Amino acid sequence: FDPHYELGLAYRALMSGDNSGAIELYKRVLENDPANTQALFGLASTYHRAGQTDTARTLYGKLLALNPEHRDALNNFMALLAAEAPREALQKLSDLERKNPDFSPIPAQKAVIYQKLGDIEQASKNMFRAIALAPE
Repeated sequence: FDPHYELGLAYRALMSGDNSGAIELYKRVLENDPANTQALFGLASTYHRAGQTDTARTLYGKLLALNPEHRDALNNFMALLAAEAPREALQKLSDLERKNPDFSPIPAQKAVIYQKLGDIEQASKNMFRAIALAPE
């Protein structure tokens, strides 16, 4: 069993739109290595992308318990929280931003939340910050 090979297959399945194939492959990696953070993130992201937010939230939680500093998992978890409790998500994202000031997805995520709340000034400010951090 080669987890790197399996993870590559899972990622390719996900990128080609085969969510069910990706899920099975990520689960196979986790059966052999339950603490594999790449597989946990991939599986959580796949469920998130598929709209299965309860399952995604649980998996992000497991991943963050193993690695509380996993920035992509934190960002995605905050995106789920933003849909349910936007003001709480803004506070948590601000806390996260203080710890990771150069991570562009955080101000981008804040911009989306502010836009949904109707605060265009803050939305613009945060999106311009995200673009300044990662112009690409």
